[in-house]
Amino acid sequence: TGTNGKTTTKELIHVVLSSAYNTHKNVKNYNNEIGVPFTLMQLDDNFTAAVIEMGMNHTGEIERLALMVQPDIGVITSIGAGHLEFLGSVENVAFAKCEIMKGMKPGSTLIANRDTECFHIIARLAAEHGLGLLTYGLDPESRVKPDSYTLTEESTTVVYKKTKVTVPLYGKHNIHNILAALAVAESA
Repeated sequence: TGTNGKTTTKELIHVVLSSAYNTHKNVKNYNNEIGVPFTLMQLDDNFTAAVIEMGMNHTGEIERLALMVQPDIGVITSIGAGHLEFLGSVENVAFAKCEIMKGMKPGSTLIANRDTECFHIIARLAAEHGLGLLTYGLDPESRVKPDSYTLTEESTTVVYKKTKVTVPLYGKHNIHNILAALAVAESA
């Protein structure tokens, strides 16, 4: 979940996990209270992993989705000024996105963008829920951070632990999306 980057990050995580697991994912951005159950109903014993994008625009939606999904690994891509007409402030957006934790068992891993607004809220709530917090980003305190990165008109490249990852996506924001997928790979 997150204000931005959900669908791109979901697609990147799916690619990463599919290299080791038979992995299912939401179709397109079917990330709401209709799309998530639809995706869950498609799961069967053939799948060993699933990447479930969760979206919202009102308080309580992520909690309901998270209780359905019960993620072993949760990812918060970003916190920003989305749906302020319903939530009122960026801080309230952070609390709404952090509802994902309500579907996670203590000891599970929450992966969060350390560069995002209201990171302090994410960190505090993760500790209160007894979750392991794995951070990513450009912030020097991030656990998953690039050795270097390169942006071109055709692609974004991140070097992480001396491994070069290039995706055909444009824009600095995609560095975060790639780092989120790498953090999931380290946690899976």
